[in-house]
Amino acid sequence: MTNVETLLTAAAMKQADIVKLVFYLTRAADLPTLGELRRKRWASPTPPAVTTLVVAALARPELLIEIDVTAASAN
Repeated sequence: MTNVETLLTAAAMKQADIVKLVFYLTRAADLPTLGELRRKRWASPTPPAVTTLVVAALARPELLIEIDVTAASAN
């Protein structure tokens, strides 16, 4: 999530500009923790669309999560 925030800042955007999130998890047991963390860290009165998928593996096998973010700004 820190990487996403860094990239948004570099693009002169903020968390409120996120319109869609896709989380890819390699462990279904992490679903409750991800939901809790996402709601705490990226709380919003108008949250983006969120999809979470549990996958067998990611391109880098040592990783447990990948986040795909779509953000849009009127500027």
